[in-house]
Amino acid sequence: MVVTESRTSPRAVIAGISSGIGSAAAERLIERGWTVAGTSRTPSGYVGSAKYVIPCDFAKTESIDSAAESLMGPWNLLIIAPGTMNPISPFLESDMNHWERSFQINLLGPLRFVQRILSADSVSRPSG
Repeated sequence: MVVTESRTSPRAVIAGISSGIGSAAAERLIERGWTVAGTSRTPSGYVGSAKYVIPCDFAKTESIDSAAESLMGPWNLLIIAPGTMNPISPFLESDMNHWERSFQINLLGPLRFVQRILSADSVSRPSG
């Protein structure tokens, strides 16, 4: 799905729209007349007002690439808010695979997403 909403209102992409900071930011922007699109690991669980919610698992490169392709702009604002709280366990008992997934979701995946969005020149840049 490529977002083709009218470009008369400012447009925002929110990565991690389904809860927390991403969800709150989406609702505030929508209240102010913005067109908002977002990503979520579980789009069916999103209960907000954004018209476009694209599936994206920030632990999977192909999912990130597909979401970025679907969200080509131009956009006025990009908010990066995906995240996971795992692993939650004593450090010496924690599974290194959980740490790797956490770093992928919280750091590496969002970096890749931003790189893909910006490389397509889809974020509006101020002139002058």
